[in-house]
Amino acid sequence: MFHRILKSVTVLADRQKTSVLLIGLLAFFGCWLVAYFQGIPVPQVHDEFSYLLASDTFAQGRLTNPAHPVWTHFETMHVLQQPTYMSKYPPAQGAVMALGQVVFGHPIYGVWLGMALMCASICWMLQAWTTPRWAFLGGLFSILHPVFGVRYYWAQSYWGGAVAALGGALVWGGLRRILRRPNITDSLILSAGLAVLANSRPLEGALAVLPSAGVLLFFIFSNIKTVLFKPVLKKIVVPVVIAGGITLAAMGYYNWRVTGDWRVMPYKKYDAAYLAAPIFFWEKPRPDIFLRHHDMRIYSLTKLKTIYEPLISVNQPERTWRYLRSIFFSRGGFIPNPFFIIPMLCGFFWFLRKDRWVIFAYLNLFAFCAIFSFLLVILMQLHYLAPVVVFYYFILISGFRVFDLIEMPSLRKTVKAFIIIAAITMFSMPSPQPYPLFRWASVRAEFIQEMKKTGQKHLVFVRYGDMHSPDDEWVYNDAEIDHAPVVWARDMDKAQNRKAVDYFKDRKVWRLIAGTKRFDEDRPVFMPIDRSQI
Repeated sequence: MFHRILKSVTVLADRQKTSVLLIGLLAFFGCWLVAYFQGIPVPQVHDEFSYLLASDTFAQGRLTNPAHPVWTHFETMHVLQQPTYMSKYPPAQGAVMALGQVVFGHPIYGVWLGMALMCASICWMLQAWTTPRWAFLGGLFSILHPVFGVRYYWAQSYWGGAVAALGGALVWGGLRRILRRPNITDSLILSAGLAVLANSRPLEGALAVLPSAGVLLFFIFSNIKTVLFKPVLKKIVVPVVIAGGITLAAMGYYNWRVTGDWRVMPYKKYDAAYLAAPIFFWEKPRPDIFLRHHDMRIYSLTKLKTIYEPLISVNQPERTWRYLRSIFFSRGGFIPNPFFIIPMLCGFFWFLRKDRWVIFAYLNLFAFCAIFSFLLVILMQLHYLAPVVVFYYFILISGFRVFDLIEMPSLRKTVKAFIIIAAITMFSMPSPQPYPLFRWASVRAEFIQEMKKTGQKHLVFVRYGDMHSPDDEWVYNDAEIDHAPVVWARDMDKAQNRKAVDYFKDRKVWRLIAGTKRFDEDRPVFMPIDRSQI
């Protein structure tokens, strides 16, 4: 019976377009199934709220929002307030979430769509790098994986990761195909992957594609004196250059709309205004930066003291080694338990002489992680690695393909059955949780839902006590602040609060007090306020 199942899977995998579509559908259904049992994720990390702002903005048909008249009340982490009101992050993640918001009524469907496209594109990419059946198995691995799959935060939060991995898969899937047979379609797919990387994780994407760019340039120049040069020029160079020019023009236009300067990304505009701690080792800390709100100063300076200073105090090789150890040998890394070491090592030792692309994948993956670890002086996040995660799946598949070399048919079938069972068991183990659901986030979401039921509009002034954690930020708003059922505003001095109350004349006014006790004892308090007392 098991042999018949394997044969059916092989027949399905040979239908390459069907298998790619099936992987995408299984991934989307897997995301939905996890949420069915766990519930729709509640945003609580700063980045999630920022991406939700981008999603809401794009869903309204705008690239950005005008600065609000009382914008100083709305300053918060990772959100640009001047010259326009918008997320600081590149637009790709927000655009995918906006699609889910428009079509299905909630941005989480856009997150799941991004995960489905990632898994399908990984299967499509592996079809060009290995055999169809192993590509199909790689697609299944991308769904079931405990760290990068449908159960972890790439699919069950608004933080992102899958969209950048999608871009990487499109680039390297297109690269292998056009090296075999230059054609316009795959050149445009490669260009689309570059555009996704540039608009999701631009720095990481640039580092990741440098080796591939070198391979492509070598292929082009090596054919200058051959009969292939004209087809290469027509079917590779021209489409990539035109598509790249359109992408750069669109990015410049987006920057201009958001920051007022086509050369300045929203990310850099925000960091210049609000960030005291550096991101890269060559940048300098700015402890004297002007921040008008106490809790934002605490966040920025605390980040400087607790993250940057301990990291910069150790020498560069030791800091890089810490990052690499975390990337590869942690529950949230490439080797979350010892079982993953086996295919990683098998792929290296058995295919070192048999498949030069395995060597390319190893070098690209390790070089990217090492260089990026060298550059950073902030905490490494898993989604930073998204552009190269496709190489990780290729290496795993290459490790499992070792057993194709076994010559005894009966033993080969037994070993293959064992691999599939072991792989499914391995990839279905519990996923590490990046963070628990904090009570304040659920209270915030519940308050919004309750206020919507009243049919009134509300203005909430947020005041923090001395025990408040700057990671627990309540002040995030919709794209259209004036039309939102609940507006969250920072509690400022009496004159500034009066301006906000006068502006929002039709709203019931509240004051939220949080962070007055220890974290595990804190109970946020909502108090209605008489408008005349402001």
